[in-house]
Amino acid sequence: MNIGIGCCGFRKGIDKFVPLIIMITKGILPLELIIKNIEVDGIDATDRIIEVLSEKKIDKGVIMARSIPIAGFNIIDANRIYNEVHLPTIFILERKPDMSAVRQALQKHFSDWRERLAILESIKIEEVETLKGTFILGSFGIDINEVKRIIEITTIFGKIPEPLRLARMIAKSLTNIIRNSM
Repeated sequence: MNIGIGCCGFRKGIDKFVPLIIMITKGILPLELIIKNIEVDGIDATDRIIEVLSEKKIDKGVIMARSIPIAGFNIIDANRIYNEVHLPTIFILERKPDMSAVRQALQKHFSDWRERLAILESIKIEEVETLKGTFILGSFGIDINEVKRIIEITTIFGKIPEPLRLARMIAKSLTNIIRNSM
């Protein structure tokens, strides 16, 4: 199983909650879509991911996300996910984060900034060459060679693995539906 994590867009200062998209696939084939609400800038993304994986009894595969923080600074704690449901996480980033700017933003807006920063800093971000091109990756609970293999197998279009691409497409579509209904 592969689990793609996506998050709908939100209006800063207006939206308190945002849909979290969890796309479960077998290889690249979609099996199930789950939508849970998470708090913008909250601390519940990890809880919702663990909740879904536990409810669905998913004990094999890998989680894929486009960023460590989602819905603003709602941080995905890959270490906690691995400890609780024994699944590794791969983060496929668009670019390396500016950790100085991230630190400043966390300090400015969150009383628990140290905890959030520690989770972010626990993930080593690196450029990795694969048969599908160069990726900026972070991972937890999985060997980098296995990460490369999974990316090569699941990336069909462009540079985003299919489970993650599907989750992001649904998140973008759902964002448009929500905004157009207001």
